[in-house]
Amino acid sequence: MTIANLALLKPLDILAYRPRPSKDLIGRFIATMSRGKYAHIAIYIGNGLIIESHIDSGVARKPLNPKWYPVVDVYRYKHRLETYQKDSMGIWLESQIGKPYDLLAFPSTFIRSVVAKVFHADEFRKDNPIFNSNKAFYCSELGASMFNYIGIKINRKVNSMSTTPSDMVADRGQVKRIC
Repeated sequence: MTIANLALLKPLDILAYRPRPSKDLIGRFIATMSRGKYAHIAIYIGNGLIIESHIDSGVARKPLNPKWYPVVDVYRYKHRLETYQKDSMGIWLESQIGKPYDLLAFPSTFIRSVVAKVFHADEFRKDNPIFNSNKAFYCSELGASMFNYIGIKINRKVNSMSTTPSDMVADRGQVKRIC
């Protein structure tokens, strides 16, 4: 993404961050462990602002930082969203501000994935607070949960509670790369 691309951004766009090769050890670890190229997800909300869940701040509204432009790819949900759906997603996202970062993201995502695959336990996950508390989020879980809030599975192969940054943008039937 470049400064010129800022004009292309729309609220609810998905910003997918690639790890910076020389500086971002944790980001490279996340991208490698999730078998993708992305290490972080944020949601653009307009006026140069994003909402993200980050280990340093939990869920927070922040300005889009120009130092990250070279490693950001922008994706957009492909299908038409009604105004009330966009509004609902924005309100839900704003209501998550202040919640902590999910520090158990790696082990819990792995456990959630195993439970889902082995037991096909969608109903179990919905009702079990260990697997779906919505009290803490890691970055891509926040983004996937925002779509899930209005009944959209952003990646039809992965549950929102086990979504990695790369999973958020992997389903080309659901999202398209803008820049």
